[in-house]
Amino acid sequence: MAQHPVVPVTAQQKEMIDHLVRSGRFSGASDVIAAGLDLLKDREQRAAAFVAEMEQEVAAGLASGPTSEMETSEELLAQFRRQI
Repeated sequence: MAQHPVVPVTAQQKEMIDHLVRSGRFSGASDVIAAGLDLLKDREQRAAAFVAEMEQEVAAGLASGPTSEMETSEELLAQFRRQI
């Protein structure tokens, strides 16, 4: 039989795990933890894809030619506020 690692949780986390198990949505704490890890894996994959896309966009921008002067964030905010 495989040994499961012991993972310390706070009282609040244990309460949430117990609530989810009592609700019938999960059969045990390990199912709750597995679902949480699946969500974390998905979030990490989306974050990695976002970073990769931003790196590609930066590279494309740098390759597009020389830089040009742009407004500062303060100037853009002031312009926005004048419009509303």
